[in-house]
Amino acid sequence: MTLSQLSNLLLKNLYIKSKNDIINGYDKYIISQLTNLSLEQLRNIENYLKSKGLIELGKNKSDFNIYLTALGIDESEKQFENINGVTIKFLEHRYLQSDSRAVTRILFYYNVLNDTGIESQNSIVAIISDVLGMNWGFPLWSQTPEIDYKNLAKILLQFAKDKVVEKIKEGTLNAHEEIVLLTTTHPDICPYDNPDNLVDVKNAEFWVEIGHKNIGEEINENKLAASIIEIRDLINAIFYNKYKSKLLLLNNERNLLDFFKTAISEEEFSHRISSLGDVSRNFNIDILRKITQISDSQVKSLQLLDSFFIQNEKDSTKVTEILKHIGRIRQGYPIHSDNTGITKSLGFFKLPYPIVNYEQAWLLLLNQYLLVLKELYELLNELYLNED
Repeated sequence: MTLSQLSNLLLKNLYIKSKNDIINGYDKYIISQLTNLSLEQLRNIENYLKSKGLIELGKNKSDFNIYLTALGIDESEKQFENINGVTIKFLEHRYLQSDSRAVTRILFYYNVLNDTGIESQNSIVAIISDVLGMNWGFPLWSQTPEIDYKNLAKILLQFAKDKVVEKIKEGTLNAHEEIVLLTTTHPDICPYDNPDNLVDVKNAEFWVEIGHKNIGEEINENKLAASIIEIRDLINAIFYNKYKSKLLLLNNERNLLDFFKTAISEEEFSHRISSLGDVSRNFNIDILRKITQISDSQVKSLQLLDSFFIQNEKDSTKVTEILKHIGRIRQGYPIHSDNTGITKSLGFFKLPYPIVNYEQAWLLLLNQYLLVLKELYELLNELYLNED
């Protein structure tokens, strides 16, 4: 995010936490944690907002609160004008005993609040496998989880919050939800490398913008997503007819729902590109290894796909090039920039870094994936549907 975007987000969080007690402001460190800011970023944003007359800082060193000015209140309220939304307010968490030591389970309680008060009282369990937990630096199991898993709870809170936000926007939120983090679904390196920048459960309060369209309306109108699903089915049908196996796999059926949704904010874009990255590179590597006779585990899915078409005297460069860049964006956005090649990959699609228009960027990448699928279909069509 740019300095301006982060400043607007901090201003929004400050307004949410202090609107019922404007005079006393709110703890700046908790506000920064709600915004996932480092201390250096906090200082920069404080100076930026203060120079614009939107906030005031504590008068002495022992006063860690920040205060909205009258101008700051007006500016904050503008961010909520003509927008429907609810607030997710987390209350407490509890470490649950597991049937085995293979997972750690944390139960979060939260309320969903609207303009008139509590809309619903809910809970969500976040489950992380022991291997992924160890990869992220946490012990296999603990007799004192309140101590050993304090930072893990803050990290899992972020995933739980994202899940709740997703379900609210879909209109499918249940009283009790569950999210499972495994090595097959989440990165080996924790995406939150500094838990000190994350908010404690007792202070976690997030505002969620609710669009005017529900997921059913978006599905009915979204021909692009429907085309993606249709052509995936055609590709799998052709491939299955030849090899008795699907070429395109799908670990999580819910990922397809993201193709029907818009991406207005950075958070939504990050979630959508994660789903696209997972779906777009999930090829049936077992059947590709069998066909190509390549058993080397260092040869991954895109290389196997290339080898498959090379052996059949077809050029799949366009397919693998686009998928390679989508994968880089999925791996790096929004956590990293040049060090993962994200800037180069965004440039491949003629997108700026940082992205300015998330909705436009999301539609562009979806169209690129559809282009990949059309190319794959044509290649397989030439190979197998035109056989004598």
